Amino acid sequence: MRFKGSSILFVAAAVLCGYYLLVERPRQRAEDASRAGALRVSAFDAHAVVGLTIARPDGVLEFSATGTGWEVVRPVRDAADNASVATLVAAWANAGVARDLGAEDNPGRYGLDDPIVLTASLASGDTVSLYLGGYTVDRAFVYAVRRPGGDVLMVPTALRRYAAADVEDFRNRRVVAFDLSLVDSFDVVSPGRSMRWTRGGDGWETRDPGSAVSGDADAIDTWLRTLRGWRARRFPADAETAGMFATGARIDPGTGAYYVRIHKTPPHPCQLVSLCPADGVAFAHLLVYRAAPDGTTELLPTPGNGRVVEVDSAVMSAFATTVSDLRERRLLRFERARVARVALTTPDTIATMVRTGEVWTYPNPALGTMDPARVGAVLDAIAALKASRVVHEAPATLGGEPTFTLALYDAGGTIIDELSSRHPAPGQTTALATSRSSRAVCEIASSDLDRVVAAIRQINR
Repeated sequence: MRFKGSSILFVAAAVLCGYYLLVERPRQRAEDASRAGALRVSAFDAHAVVGLTIARPDGVLEFSATGTGWEVVRPVRDAADNASVATLVAAWANAGVARDLGAEDNPGRYGLDDPIVLTASLASGDTVSLYLGGYTVDRAFVYAVRRPGGDVLMVPTALRRYAAADVEDFRNRRVVAFDLSLVDSFDVVSPGRSMRWTRGGDGWETRDPGSAVSGDADAIDTWLRTLRGWRARRFPADAETAGMFATGARIDPGTGAYYVRIHKTPPHPCQLVSLCPADGVAFAHLLVYRAAPDGTTELLPTPGNGRVVEVDSAVMSAFATTVSDLRERRLLRFERARVARVALTTPDTIATMVRTGEVWTYPNPALGTMDPARVGAVLDAIAALKASRVVHEAPATLGGEPTFTLALYDAGGTIIDELSSRHPAPGQTTALATSRSSRAVCEIASSDLDRVVAAIRQINR
């Protein structure tokens, strides 16, 4: 009997649990959602907004959503600061009503006789509006109505603060935006100086003058990131910069100009940033265009195309960059996984390291294997060999027989790269060196060469 009673209680509990999960809980969730919707200032999804208008006493601001963000439509046509517009939209979509004061017949009492009017256009074709008035006495909230004559609500002050921001706060301050991985080449031109770097299968390369010069990928990426980091300090009026830059469809800024041209493979657009230095500042002009294979160009209807902004004069330092600043300074270029043999020859040292599979050994296998840590130290010292200065470009000659040679081979016996150097005279701290990959005669710290020799000798101890 006791077992039967327990079974009945168990069945009853299961029925009640099922009723709660299937009936009561969904009903409560629906009520909670309905209550939450009623407490929100406006019921819409921020992601569904495709247009936003801010009508203020000082004018009208209009924004339109694009595939990549927002653009300013009024009072100027320009790229928008996506974060500023998105912050306002999100603040509105998520804003709650602190208190509903009910209907009032004196809107001036709440600053609603001359309100800031927000209007959101939704993807569905519907629109949502909100009228923002003045602050409460303690400035903890702002008065608002959903429609003229509607209930007066107390809403977060952030809505009015964002909506009343300066027009410039809604404009994108980036001078130029581009994806580094899409850049095929770029030109840096200033009066009396120019250079073009081109990306190929082996990395960046330029010609100076006539000789091919490899670029330092890290240095070039840093330079391009610096360019991409330029920001507008101010958006001057058209009259202030009239005649400062070429207008219309002209893509060539002409001689005597400062400019950077970013080339990208079609269909990606190219960009031209021209600079005009002034008293303590500089003005930057952006053109976005498409280059056709026949050499013709076409300006694109990109937001902000053709605009002029004021930038800090410090950006002009970019034009002081030279080929020497961006060139590859490593004297030996190699992938460690590909190196299967290292051969060093100096007046007092002849050493060879051989890799079989994943193990480094001496040329005579009977001598055993090498300590991996010490082999790693040798490869580190070799990779660290960098030129301090380029003496002259190819054809590279040392002016005599080398006294130091270091060659790297792959598993098939093919030379990957080779360095030759003439040791300095006693008391000198630099040596002349050249390599197959650098194709130039460079100065290198003699201590760097000594470090390689010392690391190889350490293996034999």
